[in-house]
Amino acid sequence: MRGGGKRRMGVSAVGPLVQAGLSGLQIEAKIREHTAPLVWAEVVGPQVAGATEVLGISNGILRVATKSAVWSQELTFYKADILRRLNARIGTPLGGPREAAVKDILFQNRGLRKKQEAAEPPPPLTPTREELDDVELSPGEMATVEASIAIIGDEELRARMRRVRLADARMRTWRLDNGWIPCSRCGDLAPPAANSTEAACPRCRALPPR
Repeated sequence: MRGGGKRRMGVSAVGPLVQAGLSGLQIEAKIREHTAPLVWAEVVGPQVAGATEVLGISNGILRVATKSAVWSQELTFYKADILRRLNARIGTPLGGPREAAVKDILFQNRGLRKKQEAAEPPPPLTPTREELDDVELSPGEMATVEASIAIIGDEELRARMRRVRLADARMRTWRLDNGWIPCSRCGDLAPPAANSTEAACPRCRALPPR
């Protein structure tokens, strides 16, 4: 009896350690993923960098605006090579599976935004309704939304939940496209902070250091 009790206690004690390890790997994966926009120009070179602008990254999908349809077509042709070099530059997680941080690149003929001047006010923290409606979700993101509501049997309730999940997915994508970054401690998205490069959300910045 005592031996069985000790075994059960041992298994119970392992649970939090496994969970903590998984959380650490997930945060590391997010940090690696969001390194891609920072090294984009280095990987593709000055000519391509001058004709493109990284909009953001979500769930391994890197969104890149191009200045013309011709550039979009050309870069799509070389996408596999760019993905290979980009993931090689980012590296793979220590002790983790060798899974690519950037799984796909969506080249969008949206033109390039003007360079922000130093005196320009910070970007808004919430989008307008029109901006949110204009956010394009990838096929993978759409599939994730559908999978999350597939278990709901009631058709009307499923339709309502689909609208909610789509709005959440578009909001997350908009935030990533506008400089929000995952918190290095909890993984939640944090808004861009003026004069700060700390990857921590306001809630975690208020906590004592580890």
